[in-house]
Amino acid sequence: LGASCCACAKEIPAASIARIEIVRGSGSVLYGSEAMGETVNIILRKGKSLDQASIGFGNHGRQHYNLNVGDEGFSVNYSLDKWNRFDGAANAAVTASSRNKLAGETQTNVKDVQKENIGLSWKINDFWDVLYNHYETRTTYERIFDRSDNAYASAGDLYNSHRYKTEQHMTQFNFHDKGWKASGYFNTSLMDGWG
Repeated sequence: LGASCCACAKEIPAASIARIEIVRGSGSVLYGSEAMGETVNIILRKGKSLDQASIGFGNHGRQHYNLNVGDEGFSVNYSLDKWNRFDGAANAAVTASSRNKLAGETQTNVKDVQKENIGLSWKINDFWDVLYNHYETRTTYERIFDRSDNAYASAGDLYNSHRYKTEQHMTQFNFHDKGWKASGYFNTSLMDGWG
């Protein structure tokens, strides 16, 4: 089973990958019209149990959970990455203008980061297999005044806040028989932002 769609690559669990091939030059003949430059072909493991679980914790409240269950015929992967808060990710100056009376220095804080992935791989028979992935991210960015140069704001005041959400569904159907190979893809992506 190969995934020639580069967008799918980030959702395939590392434990499921046997090897990765980079095909230089146009891959349109083999992989479809979107493969104009190089193609990354991900070949999944075969004939082995993929059962694996992992949990990790790090700084800034980072948490990582991963579960792989299945074998060559059918496998399910679930992963979740979370970060609670990371203060001071970036600093920026705010300059007063005729429309904006605020002036000073702000810092950007990132909080409530969540990346979630659910993947299914199903070998229907010797000729057909299906790969499906659902990928979702959520992040909130806040800009807070570190320093204010006038009376319109104080240190600690909120300058602005934005929340972003991305949701992707990726489905790949593969047919292979002797010298024949065919793949079909159906992908959707939704990006939302509030602020």
